[in-house]
Amino acid sequence: MRTVTEIRDSILTKKGEYSELNTLNSSSATAIWRLLVDVVAYAIWLSEALYEQFTTDLSAMLDAQIVPVLRWYVEESKKYQYGDDLVWNGEKYVYEEVDEDLCIVTQAAAIESNGRIQLKVAKGDAGSVEKLSIDELTSFRSFWNKYKPAGVQLSIVSLDADLLQLEASIYYNPLILASDGSLLSDPTNFPVVDAIEQYIEQLPFNSVFNLNALIDAIQAVEGVDDVVITTCEGKAAGGSYAAITREYQSTAGYMNIDPAYPLSTGLTFIANV
Repeated sequence: MRTVTEIRDSILTKKGEYSELNTLNSSSATAIWRLLVDVVAYAIWLSEALYEQFTTDLSAMLDAQIVPVLRWYVEESKKYQYGDDLVWNGEKYVYEEVDEDLCIVTQAAAIESNGRIQLKVAKGDAGSVEKLSIDELTSFRSFWNKYKPAGVQLSIVSLDADLLQLEASIYYNPLILASDGSLLSDPTNFPVVDAIEQYIEQLPFNSVFNLNALIDAIQAVEGVDDVVITTCEGKAAGGSYAAITREYQSTAGYMNIDPAYPLSTGLTFIANV
């Protein structure tokens, strides 16, 4: 914040830009015009000081305020520090020191139903998402027992991935692809399999799997002429498969190809000649 002297100097500098004020040239500190400059400079300083204090107080109030919207639960879940205790700062529970290396929750979603909030959480990045361990989940629940607003009914789950079983006929251009789905120019590259896995891995946490979007992803692969899905089924871990005709909402918030039904056996490649 500017000092009174800095403000007064800026006023005097500005005065020098106006020749009609050159008659105000007394060097006496008690000259009327200098006293007016001092009064104005002090008034400006006081105004800036009050505004700065107001901004500081407002920021402190906002920091202390809990805004229990669904997005808040997601953001605060990702701030949870595994192995670190919360301390009371007089207004709320906080971590004494922020250590992002201890933040294990990378995936979270909050859903409200019948007055109750459910948190789905997981750890890891795209392609390697997994549920929290028993100790991690127990600790995370303890964190929220302290941290959540009073009166909120909160349930927390961290589950194994939902599983997807997929079988499809891929009609391909034999000038581009081989009968096993690999590139003729690079037999180690299986672009259709990559496109399917990439679509599933890049789905935002707890978003909806869309069958047409998957088909679009496959058809976007160079060398693919047409796609016919013969089987597309999904299930929660430990559950039973159900056909997916258009969309599928995973129970865990994320999904993987069922290793019992790998794409290497589920995809049939048919040359389009």
